[in-house]
Amino acid sequence: MNKPDFAIHHVALTCQNLSVMFDFYAALGFTEQRRYSDDQCSIIHLLLENFCLELFTFTENASPLIKSKPLAQHLKQPGWQHIALKVTDLTAARAWFIDKLELRPSEIQQGKTGIQYFFIQDPEGNYVEVVQV
Repeated sequence: MNKPDFAIHHVALTCQNLSVMFDFYAALGFTEQRRYSDDQCSIIHLLLENFCLELFTFTENASPLIKSKPLAQHLKQPGWQHIALKVTDLTAARAWFIDKLELRPSEIQQGKTGIQYFFIQDPEGNYVEVVQV
């Protein structure tokens, strides 16, 4: 039997406030592809090039929002930790987050794999890594 032709379709992110999270990711260039809503949940598929981010919110959230760990400490926890977006000019991207979104990104660092990066957090504390490749 041949191996199926696996490819990434989406990453899902459960949100407390869907509209705030939608606005944040739209500001990064994500565009809405699909939307669904019923009395139990709402779902939005956002696309950035070939990457699909699926935002969920539920009428009754399973648990309160957990405070995120400090930068770098979150990587020590098992499980998915962040998404990474690539840019051609890391310094300009960092300045854009400061000037346009009034966020305070981490300093630009050289990663152990040789890639330069910085981190930001979305409105609910999820980490987004921005890399220059």
